[in-house]
Amino acid sequence: MELSTLSRQVLEQETLQETAELFGRVCRDIHDQLDQTGSGKNAALMDAIKEIIEMNYKEPNLSLQGIAAMLHMTPAYVGRMFKQSEEVSVSEYLNDIRLQHAQTYLETKNISIKQIMELVGYVNESTFFKLFKKAFGVTPKEYRLKRSLE
Repeated sequence: MELSTLSRQVLEQETLQETAELFGRVCRDIHDQLDQTGSGKNAALMDAIKEIIEMNYKEPNLSLQGIAAMLHMTPAYVGRMFKQSEEVSVSEYLNDIRLQHAQTYLETKNISIKQIMELVGYVNESTFFKLFKKAFGVTPKEYRLKRSLE
């Protein structure tokens, strides 16, 4: 709202109560606009983080620190904003993306589980197997066997 419009509206009010109500509406409008601007920035940040993860999940060293450095922000800020918005940490989200890709490779590629593990950014077999079993309830080998029997 322009200041000249607001001035005119204030002068048109007949009582102090009407003027107070006008200022209340203006303050709510300003607050709502600021809220939407903040949400837009937050959504853009979330999209950027997700895009970085999707483009770089194969990198074994990808981490919150690396993502924050790419965005020229602090890891604490990026981590806090992501957790607030997505309700999972950046590392949990990264693991979810890696495991989804591992699942797809297990279903579509005839390559070793060790190769799949490396393709999706894991270097430690026990970590990969533990996370995979936690996510899907079976080991990668059992998952592949079950899928081939279906």
